Amino acid sequence: MLQAHKGVHLRLWILSAAASVLLITGIGYIWHLSLTLGIHKKSDGVRITDRVSLSNFRNSYSTACAGTHDTQPVYLPTGIFVRTLEFAGPNKIKASGYLWQKYDETLHKDLSEGFIMPDAVDLKISDAYTRKDKETKIRGWDFQGVFYQHIDYKTYPVDSEKLSIRIGHREMGKNIVLV
Repeated sequence: MLQAHKGVHLRLWILSAAASVLLITGIGYIWHLSLTLGIHKKSDGVRITDRVSLSNFRNSYSTACAGTHDTQPVYLPTGIFVRTLEFAGPNKIKASGYLWQKYDETLHKDLSEGFIMPDAVDLKISDAYTRKDKETKIRGWDFQGVFYQHIDYKTYPVDSEKLSIRIGHREMGKNIVLV
């Protein structure tokens, strides 16, 4: 077509430019498909983003527990702040941060304080702070650990991944829900 095999510089430049434009167009099209169609993964669990969704979750879960004659749940306000993430391997993520829990002096008087992270390896937990006022106590911990996650690299570099950190109350036998 361009007879680039003859070694004429202008024809080589034209062939190189045409190939570059074709490849860049292909990459752009793949990125466009990936961003518009998205690669949405199903979420494990319930996503609570505001007080309304929290209230709806509490009502539906309490109703479900009453329907199965299970003990009524105790809701414990809990929050997490992930400070650092480091990809230590293809499926191994080192994370550190803070976790806090807010204990009501009357509602949570029979609960022990603390949490577990069942999926963490080499977990280190240390007390960070304790704040008390009239009716509540907020307890915070610093944590560091290694979390193994299944990460799918098939769609790299236009992929997105979610870090899942499972948190539970240290009293596993009770119906305690961290919210």
